[in-house]
Amino acid sequence: MRTAFYESDITPPLGCYIPGHYKDIRAVDVANKLYAKAVVIENEGNIAAMVCVDAVTIPPEMHDIVTKRVNEYTGITADNICICCNHSHSGAPIESTPDIGCFEDEAYKDVFFRLSADAIILAYKRLDNAEAYFANTEVKGFAYNRTFILDDGTYVTHGRGKTNIKENFGKLDHELGVLMFEKDGKPIGAIINYSCHQCCMNQLCNHYSGDFASIISDELKKIYGQGFVSLFIEGCCGDVNHVNPDINVPIPDTLYIDIGKKLAAGVIEALKNPIPTTGKVAVVKESVTIPKRQPDQEAIKNKIAEYLKMNNITRMRNMLYYTSANKTDRETVYVQAIRIGDTCIYALPGEIFAETGLKVKAQSPFKYNLVSELTNTRTGYIPPKRAFGEHDNLYETSLCFDSYFVPEAEDILIDMAHKVSQKLIKF
Repeated sequence: MRTAFYESDITPPLGCYIPGHYKDIRAVDVANKLYAKAVVIENEGNIAAMVCVDAVTIPPEMHDIVTKRVNEYTGITADNICICCNHSHSGAPIESTPDIGCFEDEAYKDVFFRLSADAIILAYKRLDNAEAYFANTEVKGFAYNRTFILDDGTYVTHGRGKTNIKENFGKLDHELGVLMFEKDGKPIGAIINYSCHQCCMNQLCNHYSGDFASIISDELKKIYGQGFVSLFIEGCCGDVNHVNPDINVPIPDTLYIDIGKKLAAGVIEALKNPIPTTGKVAVVKESVTIPKRQPDQEAIKNKIAEYLKMNNITRMRNMLYYTSANKTDRETVYVQAIRIGDTCIYALPGEIFAETGLKVKAQSPFKYNLVSELTNTRTGYIPPKRAFGEHDNLYETSLCFDSYFVPEAEDILIDMAHKVSQKLIKF
């Protein structure tokens, strides 16, 4: 097996909009430099390439632009390339949210695309013999499910300070998965997977940062050297964040540092029991079309009346913007799986609930699994079907720019993940 890592500094100029917030936030400082981090893995002529960027999401055109440039320089086909973001809410200004007046920086975006592609290209040029190891552990204490069932049966998002919570609606996945690569016995890089929203900067959200992924990187470089590259690929956490629902527990601005250090310590702990993962390298990427919800005018009127009664102007605005701007009734996304020996990396689109990631792991034919959301294409939330219903008042299901698929979307994704893994196991 041959492997190489590379990281490109993609820190933007100050003054740009920072996507990932429901207000106009401009960058005034750099807490941590932003990066595009890549790994290329090859065995017996079969190759897999991945790049992960410090950004809240992936622009819709990024997949085709980056894969085309990589192919021109290396010959690696688009099907063998995975593009991820780590969902940092203080990341690169490459996404527009026009309903709130937040726009990408066009001049920067062009450079961002090229540097992201170049991270893969430069990793490819450095391919050398390496060994791979899988390791995992559980890390708890800072990730909370943010969806709740109230005493009256209503499903709600964000429960901090609420006194009428009956139970959590969703689940948690505490697994910290690590795919470590070594050259001549020395660690050179790792793919790290954990399920928690990267929106932990709080009052520092106007500082560029890869959030706690930046801290994981800094901590591991202290141990393995400055040349060590860590790709943090975001696990399924559409309903998981760092916000303790107990209002008596403060949330410090430096929490992202504490989380990053705790996860880095988890990586070290997991690697006390590394499992060699040798053998085949293979990639399967399939496109799948998912229908969008198409509410009639009467349903829209009723929802507006409901939001007005709740004094929820944000949801009303988001829904009105989406229903006026949306011009299609379906969307095509990618589902991808990457095999590294006995380990499978699932790459899924959108913001997915933790329980969906657990379902994908449970049905996987591979012994070891990492599941990443927000890959290859830009889509919104994909909640489980049970989240839609009479008592639903979840943000993640409210029709808007970031939530528009039919309730069956989760089933479609899980089914496609199963199909690509079945193809992969035959390699």
